[in-house]
Amino acid sequence: MLNVVIDTSSLISYALTHGDIMTKIVQAWEDGEILPIFSPDTHGELLDVLARPYLAARSGRARNFILEKIEKQSFFVQRTVSIAGVCRDPNDEKFLVCAVVGKAHYLVSSDKDLLDLKQYEGICIVDPGTFLIALWLAKLTAAEMRATFSQQALRTIQENVCLEPETAVKLQRALYE
Repeated sequence: MLNVVIDTSSLISYALTHGDIMTKIVQAWEDGEILPIFSPDTHGELLDVLARPYLAARSGRARNFILEKIEKQSFFVQRTVSIAGVCRDPNDEKFLVCAVVGKAHYLVSSDKDLLDLKQYEGICIVDPGTFLIALWLAKLTAAEMRATFSQQALRTIQENVCLEPETAVKLQRALYE
């Protein structure tokens, strides 16, 4: 199971649009393939945004579903580290703190200020689409990767997709064994 911090904007996107990518991520959450991590700060921000009248009116059942999933199928951490000056937007640093304290494999975000970091303390910072690729690869064995992708495609993935260590090792084996 992958430990994942999903930022507020990505969860709000799901609540409002039910887009394919975020729907697949939420399905992975529901299926127990990922364990979302929250802190009081990240959870508080999400609650504040979901409570805005415009969003509350438009998000309806998705809002309740997200809140139920957070309560029943997520992990909460307390802030125990301080991070300052890492991200262009200091308001985004709460997601980095949550990811570090929660030992997340991935921080999923559409926020350019976070995405530009690419990686922080071994945590891959990826957009939702890239996370789906990483999640899919995590489920494959090295042999399945080799059977599914060409060598060139595997090299391209290796060069361009931040992967948590276990999946990166499987990809390495798929390329060179």
